[in-house]
Amino acid sequence: MLRPYMRLMHLRKAALDDVEQLQYWDSKPHVVASTGDDDWFDWPVELARDPLITNKRAQKFCRRLRFAEDGTRVFEQDECLAMASAEIIGSS
Repeated sequence: MLRPYMRLMHLRKAALDDVEQLQYWDSKPHVVASTGDDDWFDWPVELARDPLITNKRAQKFCRRLRFAEDGTRVFEQDECLAMASAEIIGSS
């Protein structure tokens, strides 16, 4: 049973509409202190990524770079296709 001060939090995937908020959070002193200020995340690019097993365009691109399938992984409810260098897979 939840106590009165405990509330359920419903999370959703971030969307392009959230970029301004994410950039604002990245500028906060405590975030910069913990992650640096090197602007590592390009939020519009990061939010457009689709790691799901259904992303055939990404798979085709990785295969052109000589990556091979290394099985599937599940992250929360998302089934993703892991790909690795064919040389690494062949040596294991």
